Amino acid sequence: MYRRLSFIVDRIETIFLALCLSAMTGITFVQVALRYVFNSGFPWALELTIYLFAALVLLGAAHLMKRNDHLGVAAFAKMFPAGVQKAMGLGAALACVVYSALLIWGAWFYVRRMMQIGIETHDLHLPKWVPLAVLPIGLAMFMIRCLQAAYAIWMDRRSGMISDGEAEVADELGQVR
Repeated sequence: MYRRLSFIVDRIETIFLALCLSAMTGITFVQVALRYVFNSGFPWALELTIYLFAALVLLGAAHLMKRNDHLGVAAFAKMFPAGVQKAMGLGAALACVVYSALLIWGAWFYVRRMMQIGIETHDLHLPKWVPLAVLPIGLAMFMIRCLQAAYAIWMDRRSGMISDGEAEVADELGQVR
């Protein structure tokens, strides 16, 4: 059950990220073409692209955490024995969870305040809280992925919080010296 749900969430996440990137690229291309060829454009294009980019960054960070593709400084961690590396990985994962929790708390109050005030976005004329809702959602996804990473490190299914490719480069650098 968990694996099926995880697969579905992963697919939705991947499709959403691809749609965000495609929409940003398409909107920007059309906007540039309209500006330079017809000296006109959509007044809402920049604002929508900015909100899509924010969604891409926040949800992309969670996606990269799940795939263990975040970059880090592996050379320092590799200087220690495996047990210390595991403790460092767990510490990093838990620090990310605490940091995410603080950001979720602040983002939730910010979005809730925007709902209370009733401000609209400048060009899209949507309630401001609608595009800002990606803040607590993306950060919650990131926190969930950090908890999953901590569990995987604890169960020895994952070596740490950084990309394995980066760790391999660090190993090669250590062997060269």
